[in-house]
This record gives sequence, C-alpha cells and structure tokens, in this order.
Amino acid sequence: MKEKKDFLEAGKIVGLYGVSGQVKVQPWADKPEVLLSYRKFFIDGNEYIVQSGFVNAKAQVILKFSGVDTTESAEGLKNKVMMIARSDINKIPGHVLIADMIGMQVVSADGEKVGILEDILPKPASDILLVRAENGKEILIPCISEFIKSIDEKQCCITVKLLEGMI
Repeated sequence: MKEKKDFLEAGKIVGLYGVSGQVKVQPWADKPEVLLSYRKFFIDGNEYIVQSGFVNAKAQVILKFSGVDTTESAEGLKNKVMMIARSDINKIPGHVLIADMIGMQVVSADGEKVGILEDILPKPASDILLVRAENGKEILIPCISEFIKSIDEKQCCITVKLLEGMI
C-alpha cells in the first residue's frame, strides 16, 4: 500500500498583492475558495498563520499571513509551494484526495491491468485520468461515473470501464 504524505501541496505563491505583505496564490484545489477554509499553511517547513484572504477575479487566492507585513518580507515567499498538514484536512466521507490517488493501480472492470495513475488533468468538461500502461503508452480516461466504477483507497486501486479503442 502507498504511504500517505503528512503534508499535501495546496498551491504556489506566484506574486505579491498590494504593499502590506499580501501574496497571490495559484491554488491547486478544485475550487480556489477551498484554501480560504484553512488558517495555517507550511512553507519550507515553517508555519504561516492566515490573517485574511479572498479570491480575486483571476481565481487566485490573496492571503495575508501574520508577521508578513511588507512587500520585502513577502518577496521571499514568491515561487514557494504552500503545504497543508494532512491532519488539518476535513475530508468528506467517501471522497479520495487527488494526492492519494496518484500512483494507484488502474484495472478494467473485468480485472485486466490498465496501468498506474500518473496524473489528473483538470479540463472544463471533466477531469481526465492520465494512466501510464506497462508499455509506456498514455491512456486518457474521463473522470466521470460512466468510466470510473470504483476507487478503493485501501487496496490502492481504481476500477474503470473502458470503451473499445481506449487502450
């Protein structure tokens, strides 16, 4: 079974906002608002407490951290990845975190090995599973109920229904 990480990537600080030490974050979540529900993040192993935040028109999260009060102090955070402690995540029962899905075995509904989940690509209509077959071929599977039949976190396995020609 795949070992779960204690900290999960939440987004990347891509710039500064204003002159009071606020930062612009490119969120790595289904919805940028999700990041606003967290009061602390970890950057390079250091804990940062959120004083305030909002989502701007470009779907970036603007955060103000305690103790980061100038553009000079915020400048050192640019291009850094923000982490969330797994223990702080309020996971919805029955949902699986994307970070926990990467690396899972993907099998067809009839039990045939398809490959390993390498990435999940966000697309407007639905996310796409990028599966790497043993022969190195990439297989793209829409992340919708017609194709994804089950995700077994304990067995580290995703069962999918494939159409002819997908492999």
